[in-house]
Amino acid sequence: MMACSSTSPSPGSSPDADAGSSTPSNPEGPGITAKNCPGTPTNLNLVKVAPVWGGVVALEATVPGGVPEFLELHVLDPATGEWIGSYYSSYGVIRQKVDGTYLALATMNVREASKAKEFKLRVRARLQGCPPTGWAEGPGFTLTDPLAGTTWTAQVSGAFLNANLYIGHNGAGTSTGPYSADNAKHAVTFNADGSFAETYEYTITSAVNGDLYNNCAFQLSYVGSWSLRLDQGNPQLVLADRKPKPGGATTGSTCSAPPLADLAINQADPAIRIARTSTYLSIDYLPLLDTTPGKPVMGSVGGDVFNATLSHIADVAGGDTASVSGSMYPNDIRYYRQ
Repeated sequence: MMACSSTSPSPGSSPDADAGSSTPSNPEGPGITAKNCPGTPTNLNLVKVAPVWGGVVALEATVPGGVPEFLELHVLDPATGEWIGSYYSSYGVIRQKVDGTYLALATMNVREASKAKEFKLRVRARLQGCPPTGWAEGPGFTLTDPLAGTTWTAQVSGAFLNANLYIGHNGAGTSTGPYSADNAKHAVTFNADGSFAETYEYTITSAVNGDLYNNCAFQLSYVGSWSLRLDQGNPQLVLADRKPKPGGATTGSTCSAPPLADLAINQADPAIRIARTSTYLSIDYLPLLDTTPGKPVMGSVGGDVFNATLSHIADVAGGDTASVSGSMYPNDIRYYRQ
């Protein structure tokens, strides 16, 4: 029996070296060659989706060569001179338009030291197995206040409104109940001079016809002041000095019993106020990128929405009086920019 013999390739040689062929090393990774790697982005176009504090700005670009896995985006902080990675630039996130161009989004967080200065964006393409491309830098831009001169409204249907109302009265009428509330709406206008106006709307009904407050549709208007604080790059909204609108606190309201003129909100009472509130802004601007642009959505303007107004509709004037207590608050509330 003849013994078989085998030889091992010498170190550094290819197993097929004896056959007269060789396989070159591939620094780009398995299956990737230099011609598959993307090139530095070109044809940059700045897209001001929402060029405001806390808003969204984007770079539109074409990428020559191979198809990238994602675009890495940095924002230049003008206060520090540092390039900072964008929230939307995480691995695996890529937006490509039907014309083949790519869109890289940046969230625009600002501080007091940078809010009036010029920002910039830069972008590069990434593909696993390829070295990063060179950076391509877009033009400079500035940002503005996200609320000044805007109006936001929220509507809350009965399914999302928790209302437990109790009416106590002294004098004529009944308040048997039970009571419920629906058709709730809150509208806020932020004026550029730092003043604001807000209106709360809701309808109270009772299971018993003839009860006080049954089918009363309220539109309660207040005025006050607003400001934004840039806390660690996150805008904080402060609402203060909130009091009934002079001469028009219940304009648009309808209620037969009790009379609107007898409500606490229509009296010269300095105690009728809505408490000062503060909340961090949370605004989704991505609907603006839809083919048919949608409206930006804000999570909350802060405070005890609707509930704070209940004591203001008490009947406090005339011979008969009535109080309104309990609670009314939304399970979910979203404000849409008008």
